[in-house]
This record gives sequence, C-alpha cells and structure tokens, in this order.
Amino acid sequence: MTQINARIPAGESRSWRKKIKIRLGDPIAYLMVAPAIILLLVFFYYPVFQSFYMSLFNWSLMGEHTFVGLGNYLNMFSDKVAIKAWKFTVIWTLVITPLIFIVGMLLAFLTSSQRKLMGVFRSIYFVPTIMMTVASGIIWRYFFSSQAYGLGNYILMSLKITSEPLNFLGATPQSIFSIAFSGVWMWVGLTMLLLVSAIQAIPTEILESANIDGAGWLQTSWYITFPLIRPSFGMAMIISIIGSFLSFAEFLIMTEGGPNHTTTPILMWIYTQSFQYYHLGYGAALSFILMIVLIILTIIQLKLFHRPEEF
Repeated sequence: MTQINARIPAGESRSWRKKIKIRLGDPIAYLMVAPAIILLLVFFYYPVFQSFYMSLFNWSLMGEHTFVGLGNYLNMFSDKVAIKAWKFTVIWTLVITPLIFIVGMLLAFLTSSQRKLMGVFRSIYFVPTIMMTVASGIIWRYFFSSQAYGLGNYILMSLKITSEPLNFLGATPQSIFSIAFSGVWMWVGLTMLLLVSAIQAIPTEILESANIDGAGWLQTSWYITFPLIRPSFGMAMIISIIGSFLSFAEFLIMTEGGPNHTTTPILMWIYTQSFQYYHLGYGAALSFILMIVLIILTIIQLKLFHRPEEF
C-alpha cells in the first residue's frame, strides 16, 4: 500500500481530494442540515408512507389488519357522504377564497402607506388570525345563533329587518355564507399582511416614474403593482386554498357538519371515519387522496403565478 501511495505525487493526490470534496461538498454542511433532514423524514415522509401503507389494509384499532389492496380507495366512489363532502369542500373553497382576496387586497391597498396609525390598523386586522379556530368558532356560533339572544338576530330584530330569529346555521346557503363571513374575519389578516409586504417592497422610483408619466391609480395598479406582487399573490393563494381544503374546526363547532352532512368538509369526514367509526384504513385512504389533490393544486398554482424571469 505504501508503494502505491509513493508512486502518486503529493500534488496530484491533493487535487483528487479537492475534486472529491467539491463533488461531495463539505462534510460540515451535511452535519448542519442533518437535523432538518431528520425532522423531515420523521414528521413528513414517514407519516406519508405509513398513511399509504395503512390505506391498503382494513386497519382496526386493535387486532389483526386485513389486506384489501385498493379496496379503501374504491369504496370512496360508493360513499355518498364522502362524495358530498368533496363537493362541499370545492364549493367552500370557491366561495371563501375570492372573498378573502377581495377584502385582503382592499385592506392591503388601504394600509400599505407609511402614514401614521397604519401599523395600528394592520395590527387590528391581523389580531383575529392569531386566535385559535375553536375560539373563533364558538364566538361566531353564538353570534349566528338561531335563538333570539344571538347577536346577529338581535341586531336584525332591533332594526326591524325581521320579526323572528333567522336560522343562519341551519340551512345550507345561509350556513355557508355565515361561516364564510367568520372565515374572512379570521383569515383576511394573513392575506393582507402578505400583500402589504409585497406592495411596500416595490421601489418608490418606479411608482414615482409612473406618476410623472401621468399614469392614474388604476393604471399604476394594473400595469405595475399587480405584476410586481404576483409571487406574493400566488403564495397567498396557495396558502388560502390549502387552508380552505383543510377547514375543519369551524364546521365542527358551528354546524357539526349538518344538516344531513350538507356542511361536512372532507377533512371532517376523514376525522369521523378515523376517530369515531375507527375505520383507520379508509380514513388513511381519504387523507392520502386529499394530499395528492393539494399537491396537484399547488403545482398548478405555481405554474400559473410563475414569472419567466424567476429561477
């Protein structure tokens, strides 16, 4: 071995070591990223693999697990509640997402200036976002209560708009918009904050140049502001759609999925199947399909909001 090493010049040996180090990287770098990789493996990839593995079995809470292959996935097509839950989740997303973005964009434009008290207003609008969803659901359940003591009905009856209490959460159209109202109140602050930070990051020179050229507010917003905040807009859209598909606590607190599962989102049905009926394999199959749907939607949105100059 010493004879072989003696034949290799010292300079050539160092060059080979340098090439290997360049290709493999610095070992310290691997050590630095190791905790993040371990956490990712333990808390993401392993649960995903375990969920898919469970979905292939009739997985009981105690006892043996029976292999059913794709049986749990095929059962979704005959599960009327699951089909209804998927439809409602899509409708809910199509209702809540535009509302959040319309209100969030309006608040972002109104509070993006550096004037005094604008930071206070942004903080006020953002406070509901840091509340627990359960606490928010309880507040709005009492607000929209069908009894006379519900604040919503009390206001309407005091203003003589209606003579008897309205059932805000008992019928599908009213319940969707009632919960959407509470959802906008709770989540619009996050969208506003993302858009405000993007608007404030636009160089003032560009806006001043547009103003000198005679561009109005509408032209400046359409041709300058919107294109420049496109990445942040896309990120806010991704967060909003994922959050809409994962809505659960507000429906559990405010409507309990009723009446007749008309306000049951898919995540609530996954919870019911897994932790009330103990159909863990079927619940895992629904969860895995939900993950695939969210990944596909995220990829589509990334493609739509991607700018050619971004790398």
